[in-house]
Amino acid sequence: MNKIKQILNSVFTETLIKRIKSFIWRFGCVSLVAGLSWTSKNLGMLEIPVAYQGVIGLILGEVTKYLNTKK
Repeated sequence: MNKIKQILNSVFTETLIKRIKSFIWRFGCVSLVAGLSWTSKNLGMLEIPVAYQGVIGLILGEVTKYLNTKK
């Protein structure tokens, strides 16, 4: 029974770490796009709507995830 608990804790810990890393990558990309939009809006060059910022952030998150896991 104790061995099963150790295995489950190990699997849970690994899965949790992977999910946290994925969240951080995605959050970082969305933040990057929002920051770029804010900067460009203040410069008067581009205005990216909030909905597009989210979509672009998710796309960049997937791209960086692919680049991170590519061997």
